[in-house]
Amino acid sequence: MAIINFTPADAMQTIVVETDYYPTQIIKLEGPTKSSSGKSFNYFADFAITDGKYKGKERTIIFNTESNEPFNPGGMQMLPQSYLLQIDAAINNKKIEAVNFALDTDTLVMKPFDAQWVATISEGKAVNQIVSFHPTGYAATAPAF
Repeated sequence: MAIINFTPADAMQTIVVETDYYPTQIIKLEGPTKSSSGKSFNYFADFAITDGKYKGKERTIIFNTESNEPFNPGGMQMLPQSYLLQIDAAINNKKIEAVNFALDTDTLVMKPFDAQWVATISEGKAVNQIVSFHPTGYAATAPAF
C-alpha cells in the first residue's frame, strides 16, 4: 500500500479562503513563455498568503501580454500584463505613472504587499481569485466586507 505524505501547504490548497485582504507575496514568477496560440507571452506567478489563519494558501495567476481584461477560463486566473504595474506600485507604495518604465520581474518576488482575495464561483465550483493589490498595512484600514 502506498503512503502519501501531505504538508500543511498541501491541505491549504483544498480550502477556499474567505473574501478579505491578506498579507501576500509572489513566491515564484516565471516567464515570458509563448502562449499556445503563439500570439502572446505569459508570465506565471505563484502568490501565497504569508501570515494568519490561511498562511501558506497559494494561487497561480497568469499575466498575458495581449489581454486587456481579466479572464478566468476553467477557474484559472489570467490578468493583463499591465497588472504587474499594480503589484510593483503596491510593493513600493507608489502611484502608477503613465511613463515608459522597465520592470524587472525579479523585484516582485518575495516582497510583501496586501492583496484582496475573493471567494467566487467559476464553472460551478468555489475558487479564490486575487483582485487587487495594496501596500503592506492596507488591510488594517480597508473597509470591512
